[in-house]
Amino acid sequence: MGFDSYDNVLRYLYLNYPDNRVNNNKYIIGNENEEIKEHFRFLSMKQSVFKNIQYVDGLFENVALTGSTFENVKFKNTKLIGNSFANSYFYNTEIYGTRSYFSGNNFSQSSFEQCFLYNVKLIRSGVLNSVYHRCNIINSKFRGSTFEGTQFIDCTFDNCDFSNLNIDYTLFSKNTFRKIIFPFYQIAYIIGAADFITDENQIVCAKAGDKVVSAKEYFSQSDKLILYYLDKKEYFPVCNLLIAKHMYVQAKEYLLTGINDEIENKNFRMISNYCRLAKYHNIVDEALKQKIIELMDNFAKSDSMPESQINSYLTYIGNIKNILNEGARSTVTLNYVIRTNTNKYDEKGVEYVNNLVNELNRELSSKENIQGFEVKITNHSPFEIAIAIITLLSALPASIDSVMNIITKIKTKGEYELVDPDAYKKNIGLEIENLKLKISELHEKYSGEELNNRISEVTQTLQTDLEELYDKDIMIYKIKKRTK
Repeated sequence: MGFDSYDNVLRYLYLNYPDNRVNNNKYIIGNENEEIKEHFRFLSMKQSVFKNIQYVDGLFENVALTGSTFENVKFKNTKLIGNSFANSYFYNTEIYGTRSYFSGNNFSQSSFEQCFLYNVKLIRSGVLNSVYHRCNIINSKFRGSTFEGTQFIDCTFDNCDFSNLNIDYTLFSKNTFRKIIFPFYQIAYIIGAADFITDENQIVCAKAGDKVVSAKEYFSQSDKLILYYLDKKEYFPVCNLLIAKHMYVQAKEYLLTGINDEIENKNFRMISNYCRLAKYHNIVDEALKQKIIELMDNFAKSDSMPESQINSYLTYIGNIKNILNEGARSTVTLNYVIRTNTNKYDEKGVEYVNNLVNELNRELSSKENIQGFEVKITNHSPFEIAIAIITLLSALPASIDSVMNIITKIKTKGEYELVDPDAYKKNIGLEIENLKLKISELHEKYSGEELNNRISEVTQTLQTDLEELYDKDIMIYKIKKRTK
């Protein structure tokens, strides 16, 4: 390179291309008790670390702090104007407001962990897809900003005004509301609103124009609001309000209606938001999951997707499938494979296989404990029949019995028989008994949300074990030996 060392390179660049505004990757560590009054203006300080510092009566103006870390930092009467804090991490950070607003800042995709915000006035700022966890937000007013996709989890809000925000598709979960005001017509776009608008222990208000009403009064208008949103073909808030009213069947119907519309509009971001809502309220069963994925896959295979939308589809499809797979824990898909030793040249065999498929379809459609099913021929020489059955975990034993009874009933017809059904039933029985024992033990040790989480882990393990079991193809049909 022609230089002896890094020092020579740095000296050369400094002398020939000076720019005092660029000072990235700074590591600033101070004394927690020491107050610093400093002004940062029009600088690049990306990916810097600030630790154990108190900024008092200071200024951060038009500073690029993207990807930075703030740990045990206090901002007291320090103005924040036009800065980029995108993708930054704030831990145990305290922000005390000034007499003027914090204006034009970007906090998108940042994380706030155990932070304290007091008397903060935020205006014209971007807070997209950020996370606030175990934070205290007190006497604060946010307005003219967008918080879409941001999550507030296990936070405390005391005397906060969020009434002039774009707060669509945010998530509020497990929070304490000592007093907070939301925009009247945006509450139904908040994931988690179905919980807090019906919780009398929370102080939540809604503001329409100059009028502020309680959450109780807001919820009393839910039927009228549903009609209001239906008139606008806004199905997300309709679904959310129906969930608040515990009308889950109708909520699922409007969820699919909304997803269908958004597929037509090629709005995959909104499909992702529908799936987030469904996952949060645990209304994603296997049947709903398969319908949504099928709609997405069919659209991707069609000729109606312009090249300009392919990137959007690819951006969201993975996220959508992950959300659905995580949310569909209350159901199990049972996969059976019936193998025969007959092929398409055996006329009686073909007739038997067709009759078997028709009989399975007819019988399965009449079973109340089965949420959905599919029966199809997957191979022709020899014939194989694949059966997929969607059932609630709670109805798993009954569903298995239903299928085995159907198979046993059908096998007595014609010249065909089922080989070794008892071994299959025995293996299933052992799995079910093991599940019952584990759940009984969990009920003795845990309660509430911890119990639900533990049960989800056990049932997910059961589903994996069952899928491995079904892959063994224990169920096999063969032709009975004909007597001459």
